[in-house]
Amino acid sequence: MWAFVVEGMLPVLTQAPGVVRWLPEATANAVLHGAAASATTLPAGAALAVLAGYAVMLATGGAIVTARREIGTTAG
Repeated sequence: MWAFVVEGMLPVLTQAPGVVRWLPEATANAVLHGAAASATTLPAGAALAVLAGYAVMLATGGAIVTARREIGTTAG
């Protein structure tokens, strides 16, 4: 769903087709397939760093939400 909706519409809405190479689908493809850097893909090392950044951001966001909601405690 993400790939079809967000990653398909974001370049059109921002009128910046180069933004595609920074989105999760393109970075994952660059890492998994070792694609050479082009207008639509990042180099594999840079793509790996971007994916790691996405993972850190998502994990941090999840930890913050979990801590605020006190999931797993009897107080909440």
